[in-house]
Amino acid sequence: MKEMIPKLLEADIIIWSFPLYYFGMPSGMKAFMDRMLPMNLPFMSEREDGGSVHPPRYPQMTQVKHILISTCGFYSKQNNYKGLEK
Repeated sequence: MKEMIPKLLEADIIIWSFPLYYFGMPSGMKAFMDRMLPMNLPFMSEREDGGSVHPPRYPQMTQVKHILISTCGFYSKQNNYKGLEK
């Protein structure tokens, strides 16, 4: 992660690409996302919709666009990507 965080901070777009495994992401991708937690502040704040979120440690990360490219063994995305949409 020491090498990845500076690259993520410089990015305009982050492309996430992985196969769907049992309605979620593969464990390697989940581990990578878990390791990104230090990019957020260590406390929670309330969102406008009543939920909660860790505020970003680096404000420029709120401007980064994200693209998801994913495959799955189903003929439709309906109900298959709910775990990733949240």
